Amino acid sequence: MFVEKPLCITREEFAAVVHAWRRSPGDLMVGFNRRFSPLTLHVKAGLVGRSGPAAITIRVNAGAVPRTHWTQQLEQGGGRILGELCHFVDLACFLAGAQPVTVFALAASSDAALALRDTVTVSLAFADGSVGSVTYAAVGDTTFPKERVEVFCEGAVWAIDDFKALDSVVGGKRVKKRLQRSDKGHRREMAAFLDLVQGRPSSILTFRDCLVSTAATFAVIESLASGLPVTPEAPAAGA
Repeated sequence: MFVEKPLCITREEFAAVVHAWRRSPGDLMVGFNRRFSPLTLHVKAGLVGRSGPAAITIRVNAGAVPRTHWTQQLEQGGGRILGELCHFVDLACFLAGAQPVTVFALAASSDAALALRDTVTVSLAFADGSVGSVTYAAVGDTTFPKERVEVFCEGAVWAIDDFKALDSVVGGKRVKKRLQRSDKGHRREMAAFLDLVQGRPSSILTFRDCLVSTAATFAVIESLASGLPVTPEAPAAGA
């Protein structure tokens, strides 16, 4: 089964999905397509074999969405944290390649419910010592580039701009890659899903990965509510 992100919009739904998956002979994939971008995979390959922690920063110039939009309806879209920020929490988890152990979030002042805040900064700490930050901003000018990803690790740097251009410096050598058009991984994601339904699981995105990213995104809202760091729920046994 393929589920477009988010996997779910409540903790109760999260538990129900896990329960159903454990009782089913089938499998499930969530639409976290940015893992499958060729530029993301290039960076991921450069991180293979690292012995030290990575520092990951993701900036999203998301732009404003009217309060009447379906994504801003808690019962339908769950808000932009669960519905869109989840993409970038998942991307940070993929690049780190480790379980997030602490999530701390701050939101810009707003009269909206916490789950509906859409200018948010999230800090993540991972089990291997890596750290990540995601800034999701709805208050910028949308003519400015939308997404930038930077990864720093063991003297190397990779920077992705809008999943169209990659600038990297590894071992003192600078390399630039540019695609003809932005590729956020949708085609490769669909190919991986077709493989999955034929019994060939993806190493890029597993059901456990989907649970980890979803739990960490729930932790963003929980941190906003408490004002404190939150430990994300660990994946269910067997996942």
